[in-house]
Parts: sequence; C-alpha cells; structure tokens
Amino acid sequence: MSKKILARRLTIQYGFLQSMYWMAFCVIMGFATVFLLYKDFEGQQIGMILAAANICAVFLQPIIASFADRSKKISLKTIISFLALIVIFLTALLLIVPINKIIIASLFILIGTVVLTIQPLLNSLIFEYINRGLAINYGLARGLGSLSFAGMSFALGFIVSRFSPAVLPYLYIFFYSFILVIAYSFKMPKALKKEYNEKLSASSTTKKSVKLTELLHFFKRYHNLHLLLLAVCFLFIFHNIINTYLIQIMLNVGGTDTDFGISLALAASVELPTMMGFAYLVRKIKGSTLLKISAVFFTVKALVFLVAPSVGIIYIGQILQALSFALYIPASVYYMNAIMEPNDRIKGQAIIMVAMTLGGVFGNLIGGFLLDTFTIFVMLVAGVVFSLMGTLLLCYSVKDV
Repeated sequence: MSKKILARRLTIQYGFLQSMYWMAFCVIMGFATVFLLYKDFEGQQIGMILAAANICAVFLQPIIASFADRSKKISLKTIISFLALIVIFLTALLLIVPINKIIIASLFILIGTVVLTIQPLLNSLIFEYINRGLAINYGLARGLGSLSFAGMSFALGFIVSRFSPAVLPYLYIFFYSFILVIAYSFKMPKALKKEYNEKLSASSTTKKSVKLTELLHFFKRYHNLHLLLLAVCFLFIFHNIINTYLIQIMLNVGGTDTDFGISLALAASVELPTMMGFAYLVRKIKGSTLLKISAVFFTVKALVFLVAPSVGIIYIGQILQALSFALYIPASVYYMNAIMEPNDRIKGQAIIMVAMTLGGVFGNLIGGFLLDTFTIFVMLVAGVVFSLMGTLLLCYSVKDV
C-alpha cells in the first residue's frame, strides 16, 4: 500500500475516532452540568466535581504520557483502548449503584478524569504516523470531531428537553464501546516502524536522558514553556467558565435548554472550516502566529459574552469559536510537536493538555464561587481578565516556528 493511500485511509479512520470521542465528550462533559443538576447538585458543587476531575487528570495525564513515551511493549492504541474500557466499567457502576450523591460525584469524577486523560493520547496517536512521513490531515479529522460534537449538542438539547438527563450515561457506554474498537484497530506498518526507530535511535535524546527530563529538567530544556503553559491555563479558565456555566448564562438572557443545545452546536459546527483548512493556513502563516491569533480571539469572545444582552448575541459569541478554540487546537498540537524532541512528544502533548486541564480546574472553581456568591456578570468580568492575561502571556512566550 502506497503512503498516499495509507494516509487517506488513516485520515478517515482517525476522523471516525475523533468523531466518537467528541460525541462522547459532549454527552459526558458538555452536558455534565445538565446531568448533575438533574441529580440535585448545586452550582458550586458541580464546579467542585468538575474541578476534581480536572485535578485528577492533571496528575494522571503526565504519568500515562511518560509511560507511553518509554514503553516498548505496550502500544499507545492499547493504552487508549484500556482507558475506554475503564470509562465503560465506571459508567456501568453509575447506572447500578444506589442513588447516593457522594457515590455519584465520585464516579463522575473518575469518569471525567479518564475522559480528559484520553484526549492528549489521541493527538499523540496520529502524530506517530505523521512523524513517519504520512500526510494525514489532522485538521480535517479533528474538525470532523467538532462537527460531531455540534450534531450531538443539537440533538441532546432536544432529547434532554423532551425526555430526561437519565439517558446520558447509556450514551457514555455506547460511544466508548466504539472508541475502544476504533483505537485498537490502528496498525503501524512494519516498514514505517523500523524506519522511524532507526531515526529515533540516532537522535539527540537517549532513553536514559528521557528518564531524567522530568519536571524541572524538562522545563529547562524548553525555554519559556512554563510561561506558555500559564498562558494556556489563563485562557482555559475563561473557556471553562463559559462552557461549564453556559446553561446559567443562557437562562440569564432569557434562553432555554434548547437554546443551550443550539449554542453548543453552533460553536462546534464553526470549528470544522477552521480545522479543516488549517493545513492550508499553516503553509501561508506561521503556526506560532496562528497560535497568537487564536489567543486574541479568546479575549474578543470573552468581551462579547460580557456585554451580551440576548440569546442572539450569545450565538455571535459562540461563532467566534472558529477563530479562538478551533484555531488554537491544531495550532497548539502542531506547535508542541515542532518544539519537542522525538522522545518528548507524547509528554509535550500531555503537558499542554495539563495546562488546559488546570484551566478547567480553576475555571470550574472560580466560576462556581462567583456565580453562587455574586452574579453572572461578575463571573464574566473575571473571564475577560483571565483571557486578557492569557493572551498577553502567550504572545510573549511563543517563539517563531
């Protein structure tokens, strides 16, 4: 099989995997607030649950990534499939255990932790092939994931309004069954694997030095990486405030559960053109410049949400997802892959995801506190401040590549 045909087949296969992951993510994390409100949790409690899931993922992501970087016997696809199986098992427990808020919260935290941990591994999975010279269209595949998220958001808005959030866990199992099978179906051709291993063995970083490139040493190797991670954390504090408390923001301007679903779908659907066209954009504009542009539009979006008086303006804010989050995702993945040495690339994807996850932690906690203690307006002002700080730090810390 030629490299061109193989790349096309893998793009389609990876597109299916991304689609299943992001539909599942929509059901689990996108509608987490809806599900937990249905289970009688309050706003601040929901923020704490989601923050706990993010905190656990902060610790689990680099551990799994370091193991994957070093492991010769256990493949990345096997790790992803095993984590998918854990989600299925935990969800089954969620469905059969007695109704108890502590148990529900604990299981949801564990499910959220595993879901967030899988995300950077999916990026690393396809870059195993891209780094071997296969012209796989990551942006198209990731864009299909966003389109699938959009369709699922739109559908769930109506399903939850018509029926009940009790159906959501059954969808967790449905989608993660597909994720398990599709991830495990990836197969690296022996010729490509041998060729890459020979290049890797001749590269600058040895297996011994990789073991020492943890924490402080790792950051010393990559100048200004700590500032970039702080910037990403600030941007995603805003991003998670909006995503977690969007239902309350929508209700505050006179919207409904259906408007909430439509707004999620709108934001996700506009991601596809940006992600699909990223391969073209990055040939015309430096990836580092695209990353900076995305940060600027995070702040523009924050300002739109702050002044929004109606559902229609919220929709406009969600359309800005095309130039903020949708541009950030492929730009950050390509940027980290470019600046990391071969033996650090899985860790690199995990580290940037840790920063995003920490943004989730603080976004959920800060948003929940401000919402319960003050008003939605105060919460949105905080979002603008964090987004602006993140934009300035990112523009300073990203080097031209």
